Amino acid sequence: MVKFFPSIYEEMKKQVVVNQYCKFDSQILTLFCSSLFLSATVAAFFAGPMTRSFGRKWTLFSAASAYVAGACIGGVSVNFPMLLTGRILVGAGVGISIQVSDSASP
Repeated sequence: MVKFFPSIYEEMKKQVVVNQYCKFDSQILTLFCSSLFLSATVAAFFAGPMTRSFGRKWTLFSAASAYVAGACIGGVSVNFPMLLTGRILVGAGVGISIQVSDSASP
């Protein structure tokens, strides 16, 4: 937290409020948290055409690849854009895999 969100960390150290609701007002933290959901939503729109073109197996393979790549990038990230890129890739894997697994039910 100190490395990627230093201002929030400093604010967290100052506050002794027990209530966790809307504790921090940071657009960067909001972008980080919502990036997974936004990328999952966008990727879900492409899952159907991908499944029709490449088949369910390869579409799920690409979703798994996005998961692994995103986790690796997030794990070795040294700055915020790198961390955000990993989060977006994980979100793409989430969106694709959820859409493909739902649409494959008989």
